[in-house]
Amino acid sequence: MRRRYLLNPDTIQLALDRNHLTHLRFADHLGLSRSYWSQVFNRHRHLTPTVRLCLLGSRYLKHLDEDQLWDIVVEDETVEAQP
Repeated sequence: MRRRYLLNPDTIQLALDRNHLTHLRFADHLGLSRSYWSQVFNRHRHLTPTVRLCLLGSRYLKHLDEDQLWDIVVEDETVEAQP
């Protein structure tokens, strides 16, 4: 089984609004490019361990815990043989 981590965009957007931050500024704060952040925010990319640590260490998200920041999707890696 493989675990994938997907950002919870609603929670992040509330935190950005509360802190008057744009997505570009927040991406800069995390050390990410705007395009990569956009893919993560829109759930087109999974969160890497490094990005998860950056989110947990962000002063703008310090009041949130892991369960609020992202969802964990468990995928079955079993591949059936082709007949």
